[in-house]
Amino acid sequence: MWLKKYLAPLNERPIWAFVTDQIVFKYTQRAPLVNDRNKINWVLQTWDITDTKEKKVPNYIKEMLKIGRKYNIGYDTIVAGKDQRRKMPLWHHVGVLDNHSWNKKLASCLRLTHKVKTVGDLEDYIKKDSRHWHCKRLARTIMNKIPQRLHPAKLEIEDNLDFTPRRLRMEKEGNSEIQDTLDPNTIDNRSPEKSIRIFGSYKRYKNKKGKKESRLLKTPVKRKINRSHKKIDIYYTILEPETEEDRPWYLGAIRTITDETDETKTYRISPNSSKETADILVMIEALKIKGDIHIKTNRVGTMKDIKLNIKRWEKEDFFQKEDREAWRAIAYQLRLHEGEIKISKIETEEEMDIMKKITETLRNGGPVESIWLNKEEIPEPFKLEGSELAELTQKKAYKMILRQRNRQPGNDPTESRIEKTKKELLQKTGICTTTNDIWVNNGKGFIISRIAL
Repeated sequence: MWLKKYLAPLNERPIWAFVTDQIVFKYTQRAPLVNDRNKINWVLQTWDITDTKEKKVPNYIKEMLKIGRKYNIGYDTIVAGKDQRRKMPLWHHVGVLDNHSWNKKLASCLRLTHKVKTVGDLEDYIKKDSRHWHCKRLARTIMNKIPQRLHPAKLEIEDNLDFTPRRLRMEKEGNSEIQDTLDPNTIDNRSPEKSIRIFGSYKRYKNKKGKKESRLLKTPVKRKINRSHKKIDIYYTILEPETEEDRPWYLGAIRTITDETDETKTYRISPNSSKETADILVMIEALKIKGDIHIKTNRVGTMKDIKLNIKRWEKEDFFQKEDREAWRAIAYQLRLHEGEIKISKIETEEEMDIMKKITETLRNGGPVESIWLNKEEIPEPFKLEGSELAELTQKKAYKMILRQRNRQPGNDPTESRIEKTKKELLQKTGICTTTNDIWVNNGKGFIISRIAL
């Protein structure tokens, strides 16, 4: 765990990390040229150490940084808060692709005379009155190069759903007013070092063979503002299959009650799903209903996990959960929902009667809609892959390394085609197949997602 300690926030770093900094700073790349005063943090900036043999970088440092690159280390967050954006190192910024501005004479003036080190320092300098109008012009040029996702002045519109410090205190104290309300907060105002992630599937900017364009350059996505504030009560449950013939299928139902309507929908959950996955998929359908929703359910285990554990698990990339994709999907829906979300268990007799009627509707049959776990539903700006380095332990790191080594052949598009093939086979032939069957029967050809019958 040397890498974790080396890249920790300033007040948590051991003494040897500062010594290592000086060695790393001494052996940086030849091109582009990196000024000594620009070197602040190896992972939060785009420069790297040299590969030339004449530069004798100690092997233990080389191995430490090589491990970071191998497992795709890098800064990554969904929505960086203003505080975090301001704390990011300015020089060789991770969101700026070109290196034209870092080594100009005026850049040296900004560093030495105006003491500009971070994005926040640059923002403050631009607002000040200064006789150095050439420096001010360069400062504005550099600020305009920072992408919207990390620009300190281009913050996303607030919708007043994220918990304020007061509401977070109330939640911690167990206040009954907000105990069932979920905090959909996507804004990260911690130190940038806390948002460093590792073990993602895509190549981040620190990987030398990675793509030039970082996903940090993508336009950030923020949920739409709910202006109607329509109050909706949603009851949902799932039912296990009763016969061996229905074994692959779980059944689920959602009853939506508003002042004007009362509607029940029944679902068939994708085959070979676990009970927990079936539970999550039905809840995802409930979260797609727009408005201020209050979800009431008898599925107490999943409800508690969503209220208490989902944020902690996401920091660990759900590495202990077998149905990671389902948990990622519901984490996305919780953030995206346009309105307040409350989740509580069934308690009153009236609620129990409603749940009995929903269960009867499921058992009696009726119009059924099939639902599937679709990995492609999550837009790239909302994807968080890998574990936060600050949350990683030796045990978790070993498990994640083993998980990556035991990955099945094929990349994400291949997995997507396999899922489509399974779905179409089931819909058109009624045959429920496995991934292994498809690989065995496919031979050396490509998997074709469309099936002609």
